[in-house]
Amino acid sequence: MKKYNLAVLCGLALLSSSAFASSDPSGFYAVGAIGTTGFDDGGFADDFNDSANLINPNPRVEFDPTGSTQIYSLGYQINRIVGVETTYMKYGDINTKESGQSTRAFSPESLSVSANLGYTFDNGLRPFAKIGLSYIDFGEQDSVNSTFKDLDGHGGIHIGTGVEYALDLGENKGNILFRTGIEGDIANVEVKDSRSLGALVDDNYNWSILSLYAGVGYRF
Repeated sequence: MKKYNLAVLCGLALLSSSAFASSDPSGFYAVGAIGTTGFDDGGFADDFNDSANLINPNPRVEFDPTGSTQIYSLGYQINRIVGVETTYMKYGDINTKESGQSTRAFSPESLSVSANLGYTFDNGLRPFAKIGLSYIDFGEQDSVNSTFKDLDGHGGIHIGTGVEYALDLGENKGNILFRTGIEGDIANVEVKDSRSLGALVDDNYNWSILSLYAGVGYRF
């Protein structure tokens, strides 16, 4: 995936010198992308393992993201600087690994509304950053006996950064968009009194789910 994103960036650099670059960035657009999934539990696994080791030094619990992320965005570019974008992200499975055994724990999805802030140069190249609010469903495998609170419907912050190139197809024919970046969601998760394997964890953690992606779209 890293090689794939590098190839996309090289392609964007070549396209930026093209005489067919977009001069008018405004309009509705849609983008689809695919990427890798990364997950940071904010220190929960470390705290859990430290507590569990007081009873049994052998069990080690860690999170292991697998699969790929699907990303679908709809937006409106107001001018060269500001856009508004709605994004649906279906992340790959996040497994828990314990004593060599891997079990699916979460299958997160999110829906967000964000401001897309950047600058569209005359050659069609646009570096950008996104910030907004998201609704996250972690898709927990066992929500009934969960040690985590409200994972089926959780508010969060949506963030992202990347670069986009708009290739002008000609008068009244719109633009083809090429985009690559990093995007995802941050949520504060409350952990109840967790005593599995003798561990005691009762705290709040900032969980981050991010995707490194590349995609293509169309501006109308």
